[in-house]
Amino acid sequence: MTPEQQKHQDEYNAARRRYDNAYSDKRHAENEVANIKNRRNQLINLINERNAEKKRNEDALSQLQSASGKNSEIDTGVRDAQTKLDTASAEYASIGEASHCKPRKLTEVFEAKNTTSKNSITGAFDQIKTIIGNIQRKISELQSQIASYEREIEDGKSRERYWNGVAWDKQCTMNSAASDMAYHQRMMNA
Repeated sequence: MTPEQQKHQDEYNAARRRYDNAYSDKRHAENEVANIKNRRNQLINLINERNAEKKRNEDALSQLQSASGKNSEIDTGVRDAQTKLDTASAEYASIGEASHCKPRKLTEVFEAKNTTSKNSITGAFDQIKTIIGNIQRKISELQSQIASYEREIEDGKSRERYWNGVAWDKQCTMNSAASDMAYHQRMMNA
């Protein structure tokens, strides 16, 4: 091999290393892009799941808030029933004055039941308020997760653009190295 051919052989080998390194780097960049796209699809699925769950929670919240709004109506009904019971008790007592036994007050007869009913109703509405608070926290948590996933998608888009740029740059390097290899190959065989 002549010194001129040896020079072209060395240049060919250097171009070949550049080509191989660029090829490896390009494949790495393409794999990164594929990973980013796969993760994006996973994130989109997670966002869709969280949105569906959030919608279910919002529907439940709306129904519970509607039920909770009935609390004042029920309170009014209980007070109205108490007033009617007081009136009926007074009238019953006046009827009993004519009889031979001491009349009992209806309010005393039904007091325990009224108290139990009021406590049950109050407890139920307190429980509804607790559940409403839990659902509101869950909705906030889901919204936070969705926002986090959306940020990750946006970050992925930036990384995807970067890795696409790397792949394009490495393809240019490969093209240049392939051209150099072809030139030096011709010169070695000349």
